[in-house]
Amino acid sequence: MGTSLLDALLEAGDPGLARHLQGETKLTRVTYADRYVRSPLVARVVAEVVGALARRSGGIGSDTEVQLVTTPPRPRSDVRPHRVFHDWPDATDQRAALVALLAGVGRSRVTASAVQSTLHMRELRLEWPGSVYRVRLDQGFGFLRAVGRELGFDFRQDGASQARALWGMRFGVEAVEGQVGVAYLSAGTEDGASVQ
Repeated sequence: MGTSLLDALLEAGDPGLARHLQGETKLTRVTYADRYVRSPLVARVVAEVVGALARRSGGIGSDTEVQLVTTPPRPRSDVRPHRVFHDWPDATDQRAALVALLAGVGRSRVTASAVQSTLHMRELRLEWPGSVYRVRLDQGFGFLRAVGRELGFDFRQDGASQARALWGMRFGVEAVEGQVGVAYLSAGTEDGASVQ
């Protein structure tokens, strides 16, 4: 999943981004900001993208700061979550699972802030010394749905167990009918000057 997204960006995007990802200099910081990383499905896709970045020669290294910024799920009394695409019922479990999913990839950190203090846009920000690339994802990864027979998920497990279960799940993803994921790429230098 994550490799496919990166490949699509390289094919359709800025040649400088491709050079950076295939270069020798590792990323200094990666930030993915998305209010709606509230379900195990979306969390798994984010972790796949982060993993794909770690497999690139100019991607995430052991010293790269990796930050996920999201918001806590809203509790719902009308649904008992039991599928991978349902939202976490509890912010503590959400955060613990996200931390466990990103463990071992750079110096990772998860921040779950109130909706009012987070931006509405979904953005993957890639920073190398002297260069910044911003990939704005119109719907984040929320336009994807899980496809497969084994989509049940046990939200009663602790966060580390949820992360292990997620990595062990085999399912495909496809766009929800009628929805399309749109991405906008912009590039600049550390001082904000455009390089396009």
